Amino acid sequence: MKSVRENPFFFAAFAIWLILGAVWLFSSETGDAILFWSAHRSAFGNFFFRHVTRLGEGMAYFAVIFLAIWFRYRHAILISAMGLTVLAAANAAKAIFAQPRPAAFLRDSGRLDDINLVDGVDVHFGLSSFPPGTPWAPLPCSPSWPF
Repeated sequence: MKSVRENPFFFAAFAIWLILGAVWLFSSETGDAILFWSAHRSAFGNFFFRHVTRLGEGMAYFAVIFLAIWFRYRHAILISAMGLTVLAAANAAKAIFAQPRPAAFLRDSGRLDDINLVDGVDVHFGLSSFPPGTPWAPLPCSPSWPF
């Protein structure tokens, strides 16, 4: 693993990103980020994110597992184990935290009509917002896993 001295630009940029995120978090109200990004949408961004977010769904895992079978059967097994681990960890955490999804929060605060909805995207209301599932995916892929 490379140290901070070997990657000063990466760690400096990461530190700046964390500081800016903390400033944004502590200086804004809940829901302001969603309203900001809703007001600054683009057609390309809507298309891109509508399709890229599907890469974390089950069909993408099945496609990668199917391709891995052709190259190395062991990788297919490890990818399957990773998908099941992520599914279990994310759903357990969502049940523990039970935070409202952004649309439910905005509906309850009377600001749901202020967001611009994207055509073809279903808006979900419920208690499954935090933590998001995608950031859990790299956890089983540590260097200690035998690839």
